[in-house]
This record gives sequence, structure tokens and C-alpha cells, in this order.
Amino acid sequence: MKRYNNSDINVPQKELPKEDFIFTSKINRSIKTGKMISQRIEVNKLFNEAEVPLIRFPKFKKKAKFWIVISRILWMYGLSTKCESYRATKKRVSSAIKFIDSYLKTNNEIIIVGHGFINHMLKKQLIKNGWQLSLDEGHDYLSKMIFEF
Repeated sequence: MKRYNNSDINVPQKELPKEDFIFTSKINRSIKTGKMISQRIEVNKLFNEAEVPLIRFPKFKKKAKFWIVISRILWMYGLSTKCESYRATKKRVSSAIKFIDSYLKTNNEIIIVGHGFINHMLKKQLIKNGWQLSLDEGHDYLSKMIFEF
């Protein structure tokens, strides 16, 4: 996970939008992507990825993605070794939603470079709060969602 978070971004610049100002998480990949999109970024830990618990598993040969999924499921059921708990992450998502709402009182839009699972949690909460998902494209290493209220 550490190697992935610090790895380079392999997205051609021409495929990225250009924006005036964006928020990113504190993870290097997010910051690097943010700098490719805008000259003005603000790092905000509310948008950090939901951590994956460090669990010692038996030595079965499986791909890393398999173990991440298993760890994530166990994390959602309360296991949180050396990481933010699922409950704490849900509270952080609530704080992020309040931040977004507050920011939008004085701005027309908010652009966030975040991560897969935390974005999923934010999406779920925004929809629950009455936001409409008007665009949801790409689900690999770079995707884009647009919400409207």
C-alpha cells in the first residue's frame, strides 16, 4: 500500500481536466494528480483514503487485491489494527460532507481528488443527503463523478 500511494501517476496530461482550484488528500498520488490538474491545491485530510487494517493472514498465495478486499470486509465488521476504525471513518465522512456544504455556501463548485473507498463512502452519503449523481464515469485508477443539489 505504501509503494502504491507513493508511486507515479501514469495518466497522459491531455486526459486530465484543467481547474482553477482543487482539494486533495494528503497521499502523494492524490497531490501529484492534483498538481497535474491545477496550480492551486489545498491538502485536506478529510479526503484521505479509508485505511486498510494490517492483518496477519496465513501464507496463502493470493493477489494483493484479494487480501485488501478481505481486510476491508473485516474492517467494516470492527477489526481495525493500526488504522482508523470504520466507525471513525464514517464520522470523518460526515465531517467531509459538512465541509463540502460549508464550502459551497460561498463557492459554485468544489473539486476533490480523492480515493476509491472514501469516494464511495462520500458518494453514498451525498446521495442519502439528496444530491443527484449526474455523471459517474471511469472506475479504474482515474474516475470522475459530478453531483448536483
